[in-house]
Amino acid sequence: MKTEIIKIENGSVECPVVNEQRYVAIKPVCEILGIDVDGQRQSIQAHPLYSSVAVLNPATGSDGKQYQMLCLPLKRFFLWLGGIHPNKVKEEAKENVLKYQELISDILYEKFVEEPEFHKMKSEQKEKLRQQLDVVDESREKLRQQLKSVDNLTWEDFKANKQQLKLLFQE
Repeated sequence: MKTEIIKIENGSVECPVVNEQRYVAIKPVCEILGIDVDGQRQSIQAHPLYSSVAVLNPATGSDGKQYQMLCLPLKRFFLWLGGIHPNKVKEEAKENVLKYQELISDILYEKFVEEPEFHKMKSEQKEKLRQQLDVVDESREKLRQQLKSVDNLTWEDFKANKQQLKLLFQE
């Protein structure tokens, strides 16, 4: 089975990869953070978002042996990590848990607030530019018509107008 390593706190966790889906074993993470493994397992199994995707996968324990461990998909792991109360982790892990949670919060804010605002501003700017292009296109068409009228002037027209070019310039 393929595995990947992610770093958490001052440790690393082996992540099994099953059907190209990366998972994170919960027990090693809880051990690194100093939080109750059984309590987190119960929380995950009781939570509708996590219980529907939590699986047992082989993962390496702290003793180097393989065990079937409760795992969350990596894409759900960060939300779970963001929901852990900092007062429930060991003191030396608290600062990094808060950093992770702040980072998660910043990423969510960027994705759901700033990015849509960017796309809205971009869309509005594109619409303004399209409108300006329409005006330019209209002006171009008028200039083409004027050029055509100059092309259509004859020597006779010139003589008939007392040797003056009479051009109608449209505004």
